Amino acid sequence: MLWFEILGGVEAGKKLMNVCQRPWSLCENLGATESIITACAVMTHANMLKEDRLKVGITDGFIRVSCGIEDKEDLIRALKIALDQI
Repeated sequence: MLWFEILGGVEAGKKLMNVCQRPWSLCENLGATESIITACAVMTHANMLKEDRLKVGITDGFIRVSCGIEDKEDLIRALKIALDQI
């Protein structure tokens, strides 16, 4: 599992979730064999106040990914295509 900060905050995170394609799955559960991507500010931590999220390090552009069993080159290619659209 890893995370990264996307420039553009919540709106960029939402857009990334909308354009990211297979093999990535959009999901809040991170315990699976499939690769999962999450924009935490609008998904897993959406019910928290922004100030509380920031205290625990969840910024508006915080993206969390959990890599599954798919081919690493497919994962990298799909994420690059999605990021290029932001």
